[in-house]
Amino acid sequence: MGASRTRMVGFLAGPVFMIVFFTVSFVAGSTIPYIVQKHWVTPLSNFFEPSHILLMLAFLMLIIAETGRIPVDNPSGHFELAMIDESKGLEYSGKAAALMKWGGSMKFFVLLCIFLNVLVTPWGLAQGETFLEVLLAIPFILLKVFVFVLILVVIESSLAKLRLFRITEFLGAAFVTSITAMITRLLEM
Repeated sequence: MGASRTRMVGFLAGPVFMIVFFTVSFVAGSTIPYIVQKHWVTPLSNFFEPSHILLMLAFLMLIIAETGRIPVDNPSGHFELAMIDESKGLEYSGKAAALMKWGGSMKFFVLLCIFLNVLVTPWGLAQGETFLEVLLAIPFILLKVFVFVLILVVIESSLAKLRLFRITEFLGAAFVTSITAMITRLLEM
């Protein structure tokens, strides 16, 4: 049951992923992450556009759903009938279980880095290719991740888990929010 629920959430999150990433490239006018990041940094007024704020909200909802966080799933729950994302780890043990946990953590970290360094806080990254610049950027990225994890803890602590059939509405709201961001960007032009 948990594997089929995981497939359902993944199936519903896939189109939202495509629309969110398409909207990111559409709003910024490029598909290259470096240029997308520069789009929101250079004139700071671009950062506060309604399309950008809606896009950040849609991506946040997508991260919450795709990584199995509350309100979609309760990662600390151990009731097998209610599990969605955590149920994948029940079939494995030893090295395979460690790889499953590591894969889920890496997925969360990659989505978080894209969200934080491209959309939310695009400043503080290395501006060159020297080792010193990259080394100085690492504390800024870790600070951003730490602050976001604290915000995620507040979100998870203040919400209750949704019923299974409400997850489609949650992901539908993320889809509609990203479409609204695209339409808002068209109207701003």
